[in-house]
Amino acid sequence: AENLIRDCKDCQVWSRVFNPAYGTMIERNHQTKPWGTPEMGEFLSLAMDRAKMAKVAYQGWDVPAKGLFPPGTGWEMPYDIVKTVPGFNIEDPEGNKAKARELLAKMGYKPNELELNLTVVTWMQPALPVLVEDLTAAGLKVNPKIKDNATNYELLGSGDFTVALMAYGGNNATKEIGMAEHFATGSERNYSRYSNPQVDKLLDQMTAE
Repeated sequence: AENLIRDCKDCQVWSRVFNPAYGTMIERNHQTKPWGTPEMGEFLSLAMDRAKMAKVAYQGWDVPAKGLFPPGTGWEMPYDIVKTVPGFNIEDPEGNKAKARELLAKMGYKPNELELNLTVVTWMQPALPVLVEDLTAAGLKVNPKIKDNATNYELLGSGDFTVALMAYGGNNATKEIGMAEHFATGSERNYSRYSNPQVDKLLDQMTAE
């Protein structure tokens, strides 16, 4: 490591890393209800305790407060901006969950009334207990469905799922490979079927710049 630091002019040294660097991801099928609604997206984000996920599931190697991308990349955002996104204020997990329960009630659901069939790829099982605990505490009934890698991608590709527990690797730290691949309308890797003309326009502008 010391030789690399001495000889490499463009190397970055991280005190904490973990693979996959993109971290725990919740893929919501935007073509299903209620899972594809903006309200449900905010609910799921508020329900997740990201600091606990980093500590328990990834033994402290995750970086919970940096948003989507690893530290040191050109897409890293400062925490004072990240924490304004619902659920990313890692300092108040109980407050986040309280907001999640309020949001669930506004959507018309009583605690434990709504059941989530959660698709989980085998290699994300370390994160599953923490996520189930958080979603249950927020008021969902969670029914995990463990899938092997091939079956999982078949389900994601065909859209035969509602919500999936996934992760993506560090190569997503660039816009061309990451942002457009997973969020641009019509992308083959946009498993959530997310579509927003404003986001597409911004992605095009970012590419040009």
